[in-house]
Amino acid sequence: KKKPQMKYDPDIPMTKEEAAVWRREQRRKRNRESAAASRQRQRDRISELELELDEWKIKYEEIVSKIAAAEEITKMKVTDDLIDSLPTVSPVSPIINLAIVSSSIIGKVPDSEATVVSDTESEKEH
Repeated sequence: KKKPQMKYDPDIPMTKEEAAVWRREQRRKRNRESAAASRQRQRDRISELELELDEWKIKYEEIVSKIAAAEEITKMKVTDDLIDSLPTVSPVSPIINLAIVSSSIIGKVPDSEATVVSDTESEKEH
């Protein structure tokens, strides 16, 4: 369905040439107004997009900081798990432990007592 052609007639009587010039000027005027409105819509859209971009930047920074916090928590958990997986130390003091290991090497303490003190020492002896 076509729009009906709008006819722009001047208010005062004119010759054909004057009417054509008047219509041309009116068309240019409408075109300028339309172009100005189009530029304003473009500026408005750019402003909207800049605001949206700022919102996305904030969301991005929040997500990056959450990821960094989660990585830190994971790193701490892995460290804690690693510490928990380490073998426990014998309740015997190091001096007594050294004395028992030394005397087992010399032969004063039976091998069965020396192996109770330290699993690593017993592995070295066997």
